[in-house]
Amino acid sequence: MDLLTYTILFRSAEFGCGILSARLLLKKDFVLLNRVAWLAAFIAVTYLGRILVSNAILSLSAEFYNLFKLAGFTLMGFGFAGILYLSVTSVKWLNLVLGNVLFKKMGRISYSFYLLHALIIPVVAEFVIKYAPGLKGISAPLVTMTISAVILYPLSLLSFNLFEKPFLSIGNLSSK
Repeated sequence: MDLLTYTILFRSAEFGCGILSARLLLKKDFVLLNRVAWLAAFIAVTYLGRILVSNAILSLSAEFYNLFKLAGFTLMGFGFAGILYLSVTSVKWLNLVLGNVLFKKMGRISYSFYLLHALIIPVVAEFVIKYAPGLKGISAPLVTMTISAVILYPLSLLSFNLFEKPFLSIGNLSSK
């Protein structure tokens, strides 16, 4: 599968899950009862998606490689969208965990974070590989993600304040 097809299929599925979550947020009368059970279900769906895109599963069949990836990323997107929906609509314990000041600020700059992460993470990963070759196992990705987050947060904040915020202050142009 070429990169364009990969991007269109996989990112569209993830984007669709985000749209579904946003649509449910706009529909005020939709409520998920038994939120703890739903949270467990969304975590399980997300983890199932992660299993489908693991090297162990992907190496099982060359014919179904792309199908496993599409299903895995779609399930992860759906699970994360559900967790996001629960956290945004929660007024109790989940909101205490995910609704703190840091996460709310991260929510505001998340689009800038999303746009910039594809540029920053590969550079940081190369840096970690080159200058910390002794990192083994899970420590290398953890160090990479921590350094990336430290770099991405101020860059995303800057991007939000310089680009997104002025456009958001204009309002919805389609309704004018």
